[in-house]
Amino acid sequence: VHVDTVLVDNIGGAKQAVSHLLSLGHRRIGLIAGPQQLTTGRERKEGYEQAMKEFGLPIDPSLIRTADFRQVDDSRRKALDLLSLPDRPTAMFTGNTMITLGTLTAIHESGLRIPGDIAVVSFDDIPWSNLLNPPLTAVPQPTYGLGKTAAEMLLARIADPSRPPTQIRLPLELVVRESSG
Repeated sequence: VHVDTVLVDNIGGAKQAVSHLLSLGHRRIGLIAGPQQLTTGRERKEGYEQAMKEFGLPIDPSLIRTADFRQVDDSRRKALDLLSLPDRPTAMFTGNTMITLGTLTAIHESGLRIPGDIAVVSFDDIPWSNLLNPPLTAVPQPTYGLGKTAAEMLLARIADPSRPPTQIRLPLELVVRESSG
C-alpha cells in the first residue's frame, strides 16, 4: 500500500450473505458477480466461495455468471440464463445494485415468486429496499462511514505527511429482510 485507503470487507460481507442463504437450507445458490478484473468483483466472488466451502459444498461453475456492474440488461440476461438451467438455483446472490435490478427483472419475467420460488440477497443496499415486495435482504455499504474515515485519513495525512500509509477496511453487516425467505 503506497497511499492511504479506506475499503469495505467485500469478502466478509459476501460470505455473510451466502452463509445466510446456506443456513436457510439453500444448496444451489446462483452468483452473478461483478467483473473479475475489479477487486470488488473478485472479493465478493471469493466470499461466496468461502461460504460454500465452509458448508462443505463444492463450487459449481455452472451456477456462476459475471456481469457488468453498470449494465442492468447484462445482468438480466445472465440471470435468465441461470433461471433457465434444468436444475435452476433456489437462491441468487447478486454483486451490486445494478446486477440486483437486472436479476429482479429476470425473476419477474420468469414468473417466479420471491422468496417462494427463489430467494434473493444483494450486495449493496438500495434506499427503497423496504418498499420492494418482498423487501430485499442486502449487505449495505457504509457510505457515510467510508466518507468520514477517508476525511479523517486525509486530515491525518495533512497533519503528518511523512507518516506511513494506512489501509482501513470497514466491516459490513447483512440486513435480513423477507426476500431471503
